[in-house]
Amino acid sequence: MEHLLPNLGGFVPRLTGRCMRVLPSHLRFTLHTSFFFLWLGTMSGCMTGPFSGLAKWRPDLRREWKEDAVFGPTLHEQVEDLQKLRNTAGTLSPTEQETWSRRLVELAEANASPVLMEALVHTLGVLPTETAGTALRAALQHAEPDVRSAACLAWAERGGTEAADQLATVAGADTNQDVRLTALRELSRFPGKKTVTTLGVALDDRSPAVQWRAMQSLKVVTGLDYGDNVPAWREFVSGGNPGAERRPSVTERMSDLFRF
Repeated sequence: MEHLLPNLGGFVPRLTGRCMRVLPSHLRFTLHTSFFFLWLGTMSGCMTGPFSGLAKWRPDLRREWKEDAVFGPTLHEQVEDLQKLRNTAGTLSPTEQETWSRRLVELAEANASPVLMEALVHTLGVLPTETAGTALRAALQHAEPDVRSAACLAWAERGGTEAADQLATVAGADTNQDVRLTALRELSRFPGKKTVTTLGVALDDRSPAVQWRAMQSLKVVTGLDYGDNVPAWREFVSGGNPGAERRPSVTERMSDLFRF
């Protein structure tokens, strides 16, 4: 498996050829931090990062990626390798999964780019090892909200009792609303009393977005539908009788198909 993913050996994002040409030669081998590389690439108009897929349609950038190979694997190549690893993780032996978990943890510790961290965290989510679990716990404390959101998705993919516990903690304690919304949404994959309690607490949040997301997840985990009636859901969570369920209209049922 390792020989099929050659670009994960040194997980440092590279500048495209055009960006490399604007740097003095004495700086090319002394700028080590991936954050600085990513920032400089953005300022220079290089299409690497989360929108690198769009660059596939630009021949000039594809030529620059080839030039990057002189200095090492590009960000684009490294993210592609991580996707390949995610797609084949289930076919790896336990020993191979542990080996890759340790390698990805090492790469994560050496990498400062949020974009790459997100890709690493997503990949760790499909590796059922304790090493990956430890890394995912740490990812929930990452300074970047997008990385914490990626960790929520990874825990949901990983599954299990601890995943539900971790998501419940994030849903109630994270300081970023988008991260909390991600956790509340992914909790819908873990039906149970504790999940209902966590979602019930979210109903008292000041944010209408948090309340709405909690109600959508409650519909999934309970199989009930009290619409977007916050008082009715509060009554249900507290063990009371909120009355008859609401019957959504045909239009609302159709719109539910496009909710996420």
